[in-house]
Amino acid sequence: MAGRPLWAATALASLEIGGAVEPLCRAYRGCLERRTPADCSEPGGIRWALTELGARTPVVPPHTARLRARSNEPLTC
Repeated sequence: MAGRPLWAATALASLEIGGAVEPLCRAYRGCLERRTPADCSEPGGIRWALTELGARTPVVPPHTARLRARSNEPLTC
């Protein structure tokens, strides 16, 4: 069964199946209730699918945003 939730979430988003939002939200809540680690593929795939379907706003942690901003600065070696 490993890999199926990720594959399914990705397929639903890629096919732009808007009716999948509520089932994906339920699946994500299930991950939270089971305390599935956030870096596992299942919750990550569901979050990505929800974002692609417009049901979730992408979140960039502050430290990552600072690193991203710095990567656009010219290198001074």
